[in-house]
Amino acid sequence: MAPDCIRHASNRDLDKITPGITVLPMTTMTFKIEDEEAAEIREYAKSLGITVSEYLRTRVRVASATVPRTVTAKYSGAPVFEGHPSYLPLTNESVKEMLSDFP
Repeated sequence: MAPDCIRHASNRDLDKITPGITVLPMTTMTFKIEDEEAAEIREYAKSLGITVSEYLRTRVRVASATVPRTVTAKYSGAPVFEGHPSYLPLTNESVKEMLSDFP
C-alpha cells in the first residue's frame, strides 16, 4: 500500500477539507524536449495565463478533435492521411531522430 503522503485521494475525499498535502488523482508524464522547445511552451502557457500542464492538455484535446483527411500519396497512389499544415514533413531523418532514444 502506498504511504499516506502519495496515496491518491478518492472523489469523496476531495469534498472534505483536510490539513496537509492532498494528492489529486492525476498521472505525471515525463518526456524529452530541447531547451528551446521547453522555453517556447512555457512562454505560450504564460502568455495565456495558464499552467504548462493545462496548455499541453488543451493542445492535445484540440489536436485529437481534428479528423485528418484521406488523400492519395503523390508517388505511390496509396491512400494516406493528410498532415496538419503546421506539421513538418515526416522524413527518414526525422524518424531516425525520433527513434534515437528508444531502448
